Amino acid sequence: MRRRIVRRCRAGNLIVPILFHGPTPSQLDEILGALVRLVGVEHLDVSFDDGRKSVRDCLPILEKYGVRATIFIAPGEIMRGYNWAENVRGLPIPDFGALCKMGELARIAALKARFDSLGKRPKESELLSVEDIRQMAGHPLVEFGNHTWSHMSCANRPLDEVVDEIERTQKQILEWTGFQPTKFSYPCGHDSATVEAAVRGMGLTPYCLRPGLVTNETRGTARNMAYENLSLAENIGRLLTAWPKVRRMPI
Repeated sequence: MRRRIVRRCRAGNLIVPILFHGPTPSQLDEILGALVRLVGVEHLDVSFDDGRKSVRDCLPILEKYGVRATIFIAPGEIMRGYNWAENVRGLPIPDFGALCKMGELARIAALKARFDSLGKRPKESELLSVEDIRQMAGHPLVEFGNHTWSHMSCANRPLDEVVDEIERTQKQILEWTGFQPTKFSYPCGHDSATVEAAVRGMGLTPYCLRPGLVTNETRGTARNMAYENLSLAENIGRLLTAWPKVRRMPI
């Protein structure tokens, strides 16, 4: 199957959409290097969710291969300095779905109470700073995309709240970078047909977290996640078979 997909990519009708979170430069170099050799730069659609600081260190790798990338950010999280969903991992949170359904302030208050009860603090400064974003905005291989304001679950909140967060994010990214985002990524992979219609109505291309390959006309309808804890062979196998087992967070 991999060989068939590589042939179809080379023939010009398939693109491999890849989602990264926090790879090191060496991990990104390994994966991109292999894919560039297999299918070519023009058949890659690379994106990073959440805007972790490691993305800044990966710019030389994008330059090495001439690969463009979209960095999806949530301004509220950038200002706070940490990703709430990432911080939940490792904590005894009984109901992640309940947190997803809370508004931003209620969710952060609930997390703070949980951290306080355990005598812990969130992992801070894991995300790009505003100054990082301003500096990266002019890079020819980088664009910033909309990831909602507070990294909210779009499948669980009223549509007007989701739209408000997306609109706030559009304005903030424009202020920081001078560019209006054209792409949107669902936090936690919680996509929604209702939100998709609204997002497309706002002129944004929605990027989901579902396995598959795409064409130029269907960009955003699928993304295969690369995992930092897998070997190169395992990652390439997942990215090129179109049916990796995506670990979606519970709704």
